[in-house]
Amino acid sequence: MKKKPLYLMLALASLLVISCTKDTVIEEEGENLYETIAIPDEEFEKALIELGIDTDGLVNHKMTKSKAEAVEELSIYNKSIYSLVGIEAFINLKELNIHNTILATIDLSKNLKLESVGLAENNLSSIKGLENALNLEEISLSNNVLKELTLNSSSLKKIFLKNNLLNTVTLNIPGLRILSLTDNNLSSFDASTLVNLKELDLVRNKLEAIDVSNNLILKFLSISENSIANLTLGKNDSLVYISSFSNNLSSLDLSNLISLDHFYLRGNPNLTCIKAGVNQVFTTQSLSSYQELKVDCN
Repeated sequence: MKKKPLYLMLALASLLVISCTKDTVIEEEGENLYETIAIPDEEFEKALIELGIDTDGLVNHKMTKSKAEAVEELSIYNKSIYSLVGIEAFINLKELNIHNTILATIDLSKNLKLESVGLAENNLSSIKGLENALNLEEISLSNNVLKELTLNSSSLKKIFLKNNLLNTVTLNIPGLRILSLTDNNLSSFDASTLVNLKELDLVRNKLEAIDVSNNLILKFLSISENSIANLTLGKNDSLVYISSFSNNLSSLDLSNLISLDHFYLRGNPNLTCIKAGVNQVFTTQSLSSYQELKVDCN
């Protein structure tokens, strides 16, 4: 048996190395081009397929990462989605709307470019990462099951939290303009740091007192159907509308509210006299038969 020349063996070895190296490079380039992310929830993936975002058309618990990164707006309604795992890859997302699902938790800490978040009518008990979105201006979390919420933001302008189970809300958002907290379980609320607030809605909670004397540009105040005995208004030149019916007020001074035009105060059984200024004229005033406006209630 003849031995193969040494130079031939070396040449074959070199070809094998080159071939393997080339295959590795191609494989790595392919991985970069077609890198995938996990989408464990089949209903979420089906919705992405319907929207033309997951383009392989297969429910295989994954999608191409580059397709996720190209999305700036995502809206999904009326699906049995329980998990949004995979949303972290949508790093260029600016607007997110997920409504009427069975979603219980969500982490948006990687979605840094968000400007608007709509997550109403789900089953959310917790949400993470909103403070990371430095351009976020509006969030709607109404009709969920949140019990507590803390938000810190320098950009938020509008927050809608109607119909949750909130016992505690802590907001460090000096630029906030509109806040709706109707139908929750709040027994107290501190509005003193929300100095740019223009609309405040706290209807149907468990409040016994509210102080808006520091909210000097507040225009609309809705606090009806609580147990409020103490309402501190201060001197507000902007307040146009007050709805405080079905509470426990025993006194109220409207004389400093020079812009007030509409108020609803019926159903406060201990409030028989409401103080008003001599020249104040109101377009709408809703009072019970035992209530009257007077310049002097002493």
